[in-house]
Parts: sequence; structure tokens; C-alpha cells
Amino acid sequence: DGPRARGPPQMPAMAAELDSLKSWEKMVAKIHFPERALLAAGFFGGPVVITSLTPFRNAMSLCSQDQTASLRQLYDKALGRRAQGTARLRIAYTGALTAAPAACPQWCILGPAFHLFNSATWTPVALLATAVLETLITYGSQSRNAQMAYNAQIALAPTHRPGPGSGVALFSPVRAWGPGAELMVLRNACSMSGIRAFSPPLQVFLTPVLPSGPREMVSDLSASMLVCLASTPLNSMYTYTVTAPLTWSMPMRSRFAHLAGFLRSQYIAKNRRGFSPLAARDLAVRCVYTSCVFSMFSFIERLSKTFWPSLEKVVGLS
Repeated sequence: DGPRARGPPQMPAMAAELDSLKSWEKMVAKIHFPERALLAAGFFGGPVVITSLTPFRNAMSLCSQDQTASLRQLYDKALGRRAQGTARLRIAYTGALTAAPAACPQWCILGPAFHLFNSATWTPVALLATAVLETLITYGSQSRNAQMAYNAQIALAPTHRPGPGSGVALFSPVRAWGPGAELMVLRNACSMSGIRAFSPPLQVFLTPVLPSGPREMVSDLSASMLVCLASTPLNSMYTYTVTAPLTWSMPMRSRFAHLAGFLRSQYIAKNRRGFSPLAARDLAVRCVYTSCVFSMFSFIERLSKTFWPSLEKVVGLS
């Protein structure tokens, strides 16, 4: 017998490969890279927002280790009102220079990266991906800021004695991951969901009632405060972890069991009936900070999109 003729090429397999390639091309085509205006908002607006709100961030950090101060007393401590002269300003802005450098890439992630992810996938996935990137960039600086704020309050205590062991060791500001990082990811995702997921439908709902401008501001504030119900306990567990060295070497399971006990002692009333006053205090502190941060940045983002094209023409970038 002579050699058998080869059959036709495997057309179904080739067609499947072509379909897969076309699907990939369609997905890539859906991705729109961020406008320069959004990049500018993150680059310039991030450091301004994070630096200016340092006292409010420090008050929020102090919540997890202070179970006696009222809301007013907590802000008094964070603003350095127990100190004299220029020491007040130094205490109020403890950690500002630590947080500011990371704020630039952080807010470039919060704005442009979210729009990039959201153009290619579902909003919840985009929020989680953005939260992971934000955590990798800011874990070290934010943890160090919380530790510095905690140590500053220890130094003001009447019984304080300077020396080793008088405060917690400081993390490196460029550390990307460590104790409590997974809680920070969840906290960041919850916080961003306010203006990214809940504010847009709220703006549509308020369209017949409020004009543009006030409508976006009210929506951002309301949505940001709403998600604080979830982000407050997550933030408390994160700041408690980075300021409690005993948790750093714990296995994951033991650490979360310890944190569950912390939440019960912090937020559940002693008679086990309802929430403790600390729950309202911590929620209020978190609402003030989160609503200010995301509303300020959202405003800067919209401002940049409005005026950046004109600025580009003036400086010859367009």
C-alpha cells in the first residue's frame, strides 16, 4: 500500500484558538488607560489630602489602644492640646512626613488604577485589586504613622520613663506586607466602595433633588459614612495589630482569635447587651476621617478633569 494521505488540519482546534485570541483582544480593547487629568489628581492631590488630615488619622489610630477617652478627649490628645507651644504642632502632625511620600503613588492607585481595573472587570473585583495594590504601597508608611502616633502619646503620659521598651518598634516605611496587612486590604476595599460603588447610584437617585456639584458632594459624604459601619472594626483591628507587638509573632489562627476578643472588649457592652460607648466613638472618628479623605480626593479628581485640559494647552502638553 502506498502512503496514506494526511487528513485536513484540525479546524475545530484552530477555530477555538482564534476565538480565544479574539476574546482576549476584545477584553484588552475594553481597557481604557487613565486620562492625564486623573494621574495629575493622584500625583498632586494625594499628598495634600493625606498630609492635611494627619491629626484626624492619628485620632483614628489612637482608638484601638485607648478604651477610656471620650470623643473630645481623643481629639484633644491627637491635636496635642496637652503639650505646650510648638510641641502641639509636632504632636498633631506626627507621622505626616512618613505618610506623605507614599500618598502620591497611593492616590494614583486609588483613582487611575481603579478606573483601569473597572474597565476590564466587575466593580467588586476592581475594588479588591486596587485595595491590594494600595496596601502594598502604603502598609509600611501607614503602620509606621500609627506606631509613631501611639508612641507620642506614651511619651506624654505622666508615668512615662524614657528608655527601651517605652514604645513600640517602628516598621520600615517601605515595608510592603506584615502583621495586619490582610485587614488593611479589606479596610481599603470597604472604604473605596463608598465613592466608587455606592455614590454613583445615589447621585442618580438625588438628580431630581439636587443640582450637580452639591449632589456629588452629598452622595460622596453619605456613601463614605455608610461604609464606615464595615471599615471601622477592620481599621481598629489593623491599628491594634501594628501597635501590639505581642500579635506580630502569633500564628494566623491565634491572632484572629485574639482580635475577636479585642473586638468584643472594645465594642460589646460589659453586660453583653448591645454595643459599648466606644463603638459610637470609633465609628464617629472613622466617619470624620473617611468622609473627609474620599470627599476631598473626589473633589480634586473632578476639579482636575475640568481644568487639566486647559492647563495642558497653556503649558503646551496637548
